[in-house]
Amino acid sequence: MCATITGVASPAVFINYRTGDGEHLAELVYDRLSAAFGPGQVFLDHRSIAPAANYPRALRDGLRGCAVLLALIGPHWLRLQRERAVAGTPDWTNWEIAEALTRAIPVLPVLREGTAWPAPADLPGEVADLALCQYRGYDPRRSDQDLEQIVRAVRQLVPQLRAQHREPPPASKYHITVGRDSHIYEGPVHYVRERD
Repeated sequence: MCATITGVASPAVFINYRTGDGEHLAELVYDRLSAAFGPGQVFLDHRSIAPAANYPRALRDGLRGCAVLLALIGPHWLRLQRERAVAGTPDWTNWEIAEALTRAIPVLPVLREGTAWPAPADLPGEVADLALCQYRGYDPRRSDQDLEQIVRAVRQLVPQLRAQHREPPPASKYHITVGRDSHIYEGPVHYVRERD
């Protein structure tokens, strides 16, 4: 399923985001996908690249061995892209998407709530096809549900991950005695401190 890079299996899922626009969502997506499929199956630059590693090379290797790229798009994504183009600075975010599109790696955009969907004309030619990809949405008010939708989409796009999907552990049972009454409680326990 995964390519081998210096003896290490390459992650199946590559998380693409723009600094200044999607760091928080990238962390949430990484944590949820890692819980579902294992951290070794998810690539997020600062979580996956070892200290002192050659950053561009590690980025290229991680991308070229993946089976799907998640492109996280927030409200500042287009503006930051244009600023990089005007400044003439390297745009790794664009490069990752363009590389995935060129290699026919499925690209799943994740559009944050309140973000306008870009038209092909809004994007540089090498990533214009991103605007034609079916996306999933993310709304912080529905965080759990939307993250679970992303997990399901990844499982559908990468069938090899289905067998590795980790089901949540069964709810724990607690025997609680209050006064003369005794009850079996099934589920998580939340501790609430009473106000003084």
